[in-house]
Amino acid sequence: MVGGLALLLWGLRWLWPLPWLPGWLLLLIVAWALLELAALMLFPRRWR
Repeated sequence: MVGGLALLLWGLRWLWPLPWLPGWLLLLIVAWALLELAALMLFPRRWR
């Protein structure tokens, strides 16, 4: 999981279309998305 994410980030740094977006903001967005995914998997009835 972590290795795949690192590989994905390494690949994205060559394709990153928004060089003005700071890295910490990108990490914040990725962390939030992962938390949302984890919440969806752990508590699926949240969306019912």
